[in-house]
Amino acid sequence: MLADRTIDADSALGILLNFHHQHPTDWPTRATFFVLGDDSNNHYKVFGQSELAKEKIQVLVDLGMEVGSHTVSHADLSVATAERIYWELAVSQHVIEEMAPGYQVQTLSVPFGGFPFTLDFLKAGQWEELSYSYIGNAAAWGGPNVSL
Repeated sequence: MLADRTIDADSALGILLNFHHQHPTDWPTRATFFVLGDDSNNHYKVFGQSELAKEKIQVLVDLGMEVGSHTVSHADLSVATAERIYWELAVSQHVIEEMAPGYQVQTLSVPFGGFPFTLDFLKAGQWEELSYSYIGNAAAWGGPNVSL
């Protein structure tokens, strides 16, 4: 997003929107953005810009894009403790949903393809008062994914 609050034409979203405007029938405005939080005591610093994060998330949702979790700190869940996995997934989903009221995060992309020792962690869980659930996963590197 530029200083005047318009979408940067050179950003991923700008490129998608420009292509859609050139081919509106053949190219609907649909994409999934797996957003990453920040583990520096400001979990709302999505996109590295806490001051614009809420606005950017809401723009994506308003355009019909899917916004999914990529955890808070890009943790390798294959070596994380159960407590850390629950924290990463619950806080990430909570932060995104809080920034886009009424939106429900449904998917995540596991950083590094580092799946935890049981896929049950990826389906649903709870950390303190925050619960989470996901219906799908996309491998961050592409290719086949494990089924939830």
